Amino acid sequence: MHPLVQWERLLEVNESRHSSDVGWLDPLVLAELAPLLAAATTTPDDAVAGFWEGGSGQKLPTSAVLELPDRAHVLVQTSLAEVGDPDWGHTLRLGWRNGQRTPSLQLLWPEEHAWVLATEIDWDSTIVAGGRVLVDAILADGRFEAFEVRHDDDLSSRGDTVNRP
Repeated sequence: MHPLVQWERLLEVNESRHSSDVGWLDPLVLAELAPLLAAATTTPDDAVAGFWEGGSGQKLPTSAVLELPDRAHVLVQTSLAEVGDPDWGHTLRLGWRNGQRTPSLQLLWPEEHAWVLATEIDWDSTIVAGGRVLVDAILADGRFEAFEVRHDDDLSSRGDTVNRP
């Protein structure tokens, strides 16, 4: 294991979509992360969640859309208390049914922009960018498989230079 490890390289497969939950942040993990995120913002009751328009965002009626390169995200207002509940998707009417906690959010940030959480739809990682205190708290918390990465690290499937195909 290392900061740029890729799941499909560890399993020696070519298609990560069949080997891990690519692009999906487990709501149980988000629920455990939410208190750390809430402690790192002055606006825990005023947050924005983004859902990929090509996936879970299709179900959300809203006029707020964030256009990013190659991805548009539907935006909804939420709070860290709301996403701290593992069943938050029911509240946001994402179509969760029968105990299934999917689809997942791809973006989350507080109104005052103290940090941002991103789960890229095609990657097997979730990134939290924030202040040193927040990053250190996540890295030190044994509940998370967390590694520090630099802003220029390649998190794509080509970024794992240790576990070669």
